[in-house]
Amino acid sequence: MISQQGQQALFKLWDSMGVDIRLVKYISERFSNWEEFYKLLAKYYNIEGGVMGLKQHIIDDVNQMLSSENSPCDGVTIRMFDIGIEKDMTNRQTMDNYLTHGYMLKPVSYFAYSEPEDWKCSDEIIDTIYNSYEECFDGECLMDTMSNMSAYVRKKYGINLNIQGTPESQMMGNIRIQKY
Repeated sequence: MISQQGQQALFKLWDSMGVDIRLVKYISERFSNWEEFYKLLAKYYNIEGGVMGLKQHIIDDVNQMLSSENSPCDGVTIRMFDIGIEKDMTNRQTMDNYLTHGYMLKPVSYFAYSEPEDWKCSDEIIDTIYNSYEECFDGECLMDTMSNMSAYVRKKYGINLNIQGTPESQMMGNIRIQKY
């Protein structure tokens, strides 16, 4: 657990260098697990509700960004509906792996998107760049926007994310409909 003095030093580092979990090396302390990092991050941003408050704040922040900077394709809208930060957040080994070796299983950011019926991918783009309509739609309409949002979260909150998109037709609100 990071001491109160260590928290203050880390906040000063975050103020000047941006939020990055690896900056703890400069204060000679360590996070015991991801939950501790998330709670301190919530404290840094004055977010109530601990980990769940932080999670909802990030989702709201990303969706606010998406309201002005959405898909480049007409009729396609993208929204973030979840971030899987709770998985393994109390596991000390996942934190140690990240702080000592620099690797971890990144949490997944979950996006839902609309699919307009009239959107077309030109045959020449499919023939030269993509192998299918689905790849073309993902590449032309979704991936840049979702990747930009992931980069935004990484830069502002210091959390690296994987990306998963689901069509709105397979959603019930914020719940994915699994079809197996």
